[in-house]
Amino acid sequence: MTFGDYVLLCRTADRPGKLAAISDAVRSHGGDVRDAQSFGDDATGAFFVRMQVRLADSRADALRKNIAEIGDMLPGAACLHATAQRPRLVIAVSKFDHCLVDLLHRHRVGAIGGDIAAVISNHDTTRPLVEWHDIPFIHLPVTQETKFEQQAAFQRAVSDAGADLVVLARYMQVLSNELCDAWAGKCINIHHSFLPSFK
Repeated sequence: MTFGDYVLLCRTADRPGKLAAISDAVRSHGGDVRDAQSFGDDATGAFFVRMQVRLADSRADALRKNIAEIGDMLPGAACLHATAQRPRLVIAVSKFDHCLVDLLHRHRVGAIGGDIAAVISNHDTTRPLVEWHDIPFIHLPVTQETKFEQQAAFQRAVSDAGADLVVLARYMQVLSNELCDAWAGKCINIHHSFLPSFK
């Protein structure tokens, strides 16, 4: 029997006993909790759990199913990932490249535990930099008239890249409600400004 390290992420309604139920599910599948963090959000009534678990690889699918069936678990809000499996990232950037440069450097020196599948931009200015790093560059220009079509193309490109996470690295466009819903829990903004982070 082979064992692996996994990260378990859960988002559920904030009710007494949720952490105990999740921990018990891990225990019942022979899992060993190596690290755990939890947070209850009073503003939204949501409860978040992140656990690092050592588990027999043959029990991973059963634990995934068991966790998803815990009461009040929000749809699609429970996932179990093997830490050996590197996530695929898509980075979105506009004209200014300082956030992108930092990410590309960290990726190059092995400081990011994931693989950059593509860089998407509404401008063509960062193409030479991205292609120098041997990463696919996707140019999706946008105007007020083409915003809907551009965001649909953006969503397709992320899906085609098999991305687990979208990183907004000074991407200076407001994402639609539909895109925010589609990427809930899978999109992070690393540049603080009101325009992309307001939603």
